[in-house]
Amino acid sequence: MRLVALDLGTTTACVVSEPDMPLITMIWDLRVLRGESDGMRFLRFRNHLREILDGSDQETVVAYELPAGAFKNGAAAEVIYGLVTEVKAVCTARSIEYTGINPSTVKQCATGKGGGKGSGKKEVLAAARERWPDLDVADHNLADALFVLECARAQFA
Repeated sequence: MRLVALDLGTTTACVVSEPDMPLITMIWDLRVLRGESDGMRFLRFRNHLREILDGSDQETVVAYELPAGAFKNGAAAEVIYGLVTEVKAVCTARSIEYTGINPSTVKQCATGKGGGKGSGKKEVLAAARERWPDLDVADHNLADALFVLECARAQFA
């Protein structure tokens, strides 16, 4: 089974896992550029996701971290929920299974703690670097996507 794990946001991290293959990691910059409409980020994301999903004829599952729920501003919520909608639309159109994974589950997988002290971005990043020493885990977005992958593996094993 092929797993695609996503940490959604203006900086979206993607990890692709295929049997007997090394992990493929990527970061997508979805900032809106000068002169673009807000919808361009969603078009870019949709194109990235389609490219990943077109890359294999294996059974595929897409897993993403669910929105945390509390946003400092409405624009952040609009971006996250828009990206979730894109995942659902692209996967549904292709009959690909998808699942959202709760942030506390991702943190539990990473740090052994589901929330609160000791399960923040720094701790998750450190845990990812320890778990995957051969990967360049450059930021917390990729760390989150890696642990979304681990949660999906446990769910679909």
